[in-house]
Amino acid sequence: MYSKNFSGNQKSNAGDQTNQTNQTNQADKASQKNVLQREIIMQEADYRKSVNEKIKLEFEIRKIKDEEGQLRISLQGKELGLAKMQQDMKIAEEAIHKTKKKLNLI
Repeated sequence: MYSKNFSGNQKSNAGDQTNQTNQTNQADKASQKNVLQREIIMQEADYRKSVNEKIKLEFEIRKIKDEEGQLRISLQGKELGLAKMQQDMKIAEEAIHKTKKKLNLI
């Protein structure tokens, strides 16, 4: 009743196995591509985050350097003011000393 064609079935099974293997390989490749694409997206996000942090740090450094320049100018002004005040105090001390001498002479 049943007639079997072994050679035909084997070819069909071999073809099916080849198709299944190809489909499995394609699915594996697609899965690997998806994994790599996700990894690229994460790496790019990390890179952009690093770039943004670098820009922020560079801005802060420029700001601090500007403040440093302003502080140096302020410091120089204060130092000049101090030197002038010390000179004025010395002149005042000498004037006081001369006036006291005059007082003692009278």
